[in-house]
Amino acid sequence: MLLKKFLIAVLPLVLAVVFLGVCLLVPFEIPKDALPWAATSLSTSIFKGAAIKQKALQNQDPIYIPFFGSSELRRFDAMHPAVLAKKYKRDYRPFLLGTAGTQSISHFLSLHSMGASLEGKRAIFIISPQWFTEEGAGEGAFEKLFSPLQAYDYICDTNTNAEERAYFAKRMRSFEFVRDDARLSLLFPASGEEPDAYELRRAENHLKILRAE
Repeated sequence: MLLKKFLIAVLPLVLAVVFLGVCLLVPFEIPKDALPWAATSLSTSIFKGAAIKQKALQNQDPIYIPFFGSSELRRFDAMHPAVLAKKYKRDYRPFLLGTAGTQSISHFLSLHSMGASLEGKRAIFIISPQWFTEEGAGEGAFEKLFSPLQAYDYICDTNTNAEERAYFAKRMRSFEFVRDDARLSLLFPASGEEPDAYELRRAENHLKILRAE
């Protein structure tokens, strides 16, 4: 009787953990027909991710060109790049990346997350004057678009430029939500030094989980 009660209580939890593990470990193929919606959705989930952007850049028919910008991308008028490409049957489709509040630091992480899929490809930047301020992106705007996946992807890539990494780490430490996050604060220590080998191994393991998610 006690065993039966124990199984009834524990078995659903065990099955849930197994199911979650399978979902995270089994490779998931992004369907090609999801790309047209993703290209113009301006979804923050897509911006903060990597897999769909990489899939789009690998696509050949049509070719997707990333358009990096901010709030102006939401203005779907007659002169919008996505509208023009469709109307005049151009040989590419814009993949819109950015929304209100997107600034250079967010695009920096997004670009890095796209990795080798960007090599040899075209890209368009729509640069807004509000990006050029002495303080840079504000806490609220950056936190809304911050992607732990992209941050871990960058910090685990030790082939990046040392001076660039030092500046990026300093910039990350300037945000309160990063300092308050126990895991992230270890990746960007106040000493200004690189995370040690142990923390990098932990970061790489966590990155695998984030990619699976």
